[in-house]
Amino acid sequence: MYTRWLLAAACLAVTGPAFAQEAAPAAPTPARAAPEPNQPAFSGALSVSGDKRTIVAIPDEYGNPTLFMPGAQLEAQRIIYDKQDRKATAEGEVKVDLSRREGFAGLRAVADGAEYRADLRRLDTGYVRLGHPPVYVEAGKVTVETATAKVDTSRASLDRVRLYYNEPDLGVISASATKVSYDTASDTLSAKEVTFRIGPVPVFYLPSYTQEGLDIPPIDPEIIAGSTNRYGPFLQTTTFYTASKRWQPGLLLDGYGKAGVLAGPAFRYDTLKPASGETTSYNAMKGDLRVGFISDHSDRGTDQFGNAIPEFRHFVEWQHKQTIADTVEITNSLHWWSDPLATRDLRRRLFNENQQPDNFLEIVYPDRDFYASAFVRHAPNEFQDVNQRLPEVRFDLNPREISDTRIYQRGHISIAYLREEASDELTALPGTFDDTLATPRIDAYYGLTRPVTPDPAFAITPVAGVRSTTWFDAINGDPTYSRLAGQVGFDAQAVANGKWDYDNTVWEIRGLRHLLRPLVQYRYLPGATEGASRIPQIDRWSFLTAPPPIDLQQRRDTDELHETQILRLGLENLFQTRDTEYGSRDLLGLDIYQDIRETDRPGERTLSDTYIRQKFTPAYWLEFEMYERISPYTGKLNELSTQTTITDGDRWKLRFGTQHVSDVARIDQLLLGWEYRIDSQYALRTLWRFDADSGTLAEQSYGVVQQLGHSWQLEYSIGHSRNARTDSGTRFSVHLRLNTF
Repeated sequence: MYTRWLLAAACLAVTGPAFAQEAAPAAPTPARAAPEPNQPAFSGALSVSGDKRTIVAIPDEYGNPTLFMPGAQLEAQRIIYDKQDRKATAEGEVKVDLSRREGFAGLRAVADGAEYRADLRRLDTGYVRLGHPPVYVEAGKVTVETATAKVDTSRASLDRVRLYYNEPDLGVISASATKVSYDTASDTLSAKEVTFRIGPVPVFYLPSYTQEGLDIPPIDPEIIAGSTNRYGPFLQTTTFYTASKRWQPGLLLDGYGKAGVLAGPAFRYDTLKPASGETTSYNAMKGDLRVGFISDHSDRGTDQFGNAIPEFRHFVEWQHKQTIADTVEITNSLHWWSDPLATRDLRRRLFNENQQPDNFLEIVYPDRDFYASAFVRHAPNEFQDVNQRLPEVRFDLNPREISDTRIYQRGHISIAYLREEASDELTALPGTFDDTLATPRIDAYYGLTRPVTPDPAFAITPVAGVRSTTWFDAINGDPTYSRLAGQVGFDAQAVANGKWDYDNTVWEIRGLRHLLRPLVQYRYLPGATEGASRIPQIDRWSFLTAPPPIDLQQRRDTDELHETQILRLGLENLFQTRDTEYGSRDLLGLDIYQDIRETDRPGERTLSDTYIRQKFTPAYWLEFEMYERISPYTGKLNELSTQTTITDGDRWKLRFGTQHVSDVARIDQLLLGWEYRIDSQYALRTLWRFDADSGTLAEQSYGVVQQLGHSWQLEYSIGHSRNARTDSGTRFSVHLRLNTF
């Protein structure tokens, strides 16, 4: 987009020739001369030579003369137009106004004289300053040629160029070149003898340089410097070369005082960003790859499993999403670490984004009636317990009505090779004395549902289905074992609502609406326990803090199913008000779920925990969320998570949260975060995390965010951690980011 502004300013509206027959003034203005056929329109004091060949426009009582063009105008101290040669010469300081041309509002352009030849479609200027945020350009000379009057295939060349990304100020990134050319058809800029600078300091030189457009700087750097007790002073840098909008190679280069140097490649790509004139790519993909290697000479110690952390450490972080022909979808997630603390020690921000790595590749072909997919879950990290699929090919049938019976069928069939190996996380696998479980498996489900709606506010859907599973490497007997499990049950729900004409200007409430949705689900799974001693238990039951799936098709604990009867009761509430702009706004949500079950699974009682989820947003500046899990037998609070956020526009934000778990683990922490903007240049950030179990302030950090001119954001932070495995003590860092991104 910015390249269009740049070119339009440089060529002074060459995409529609100023002096062709279509040129005409937008609206009458004082002292404007009526144009002759095939001639431009002027304002100002006009004089005509004796042979009527030359028109001269000079200032009048309204100001400097102006030459009017389609969607644009040019103002100068003196304009001379030769009607025979169709050449206009603007003298003195030339100003360009493109405010009436779509997409160019706010563009500034000033040149020291200009000459335009309408017959050659050629513009020449002297020294020119032009641009639109975030791009600003200075050039000693500009020449623009346009191929046709109708098609924007212009070419521009600039001599002695200085280009700034954001306004020239402290630390701005700029590039200077002896010559720059730009082609609008390909949106490609080429430059010769290019010197890149940060502020006045030259940092890189290229004899030639090519870039798609001008809306991004040539590099995207991120710099973090600081000091920790374990590693001493450190410097972390991530730099991407952004000359292409689609493909951006980069480099990770860090230095740690006590550990050594970390280095590795990086790569960003996004083919969803087509070049000028192109359509979206047939093969559209987006991804981010970051790799780091280091020979760590520090006192590394042991990880959480008691294993010595190796000297040679690495991490590979790769996220990939791809769509082929708007049909086939490919998703890849790779997180390969040398040890469980690799990213936590060396790249804390990567660890905060992903603390439990999941490595998989999935290919999906969606259709109106089905989904076909291939899925691989692998285990590159030996310290982590993973139920591998090498691979799983699956076909899912979407719910489809059988003829006109109102009976819907759904199902799936999957073929998988399952494998699980002992790891640092899980040293003993269930049901075997070996350190490896592996088996091919075929799993299929077919089910029928028949919705019944005796009333518009009530619906009940009977459910019936059967699931057949065969393991080809069973245990305790013959190698092949098959199990047939079924389910019967129903889903029922009712919907009720109430409305009240209640207004409150303080809380911006304009009427109230209450939506009430009681629901009941029942499932009986006969035969699910059959052959438990023969089945390799790879896909096992795992603890969830939220209500787990109860439908047989959705159950993931395929290898450890138990015969179960379960009745789930739920009550969902939602209070809304009219939004001031459009639609409705949620004020209060309250959902409660309780399971009543009969099962032979060891340790499970008749009543599950009671799950309560609440969200309270009475105003745009206040938000409260709470999740509870309570034992119905003792009333004990097994889990409580809360978060409260109070916001005062962009001035300040306060966050308070609690995390309490008492049954599956022991966690009891409080978190308080505060952000305060002092002015447009400075802001403060603080974070406290208190561990009630140990009675200590486990983590505290304090930061100052500073805007350096228009180009950089600088964050100073100091923090202190206690009782952390690897990074207890004080940490100081300075984080430098480019504002363009």
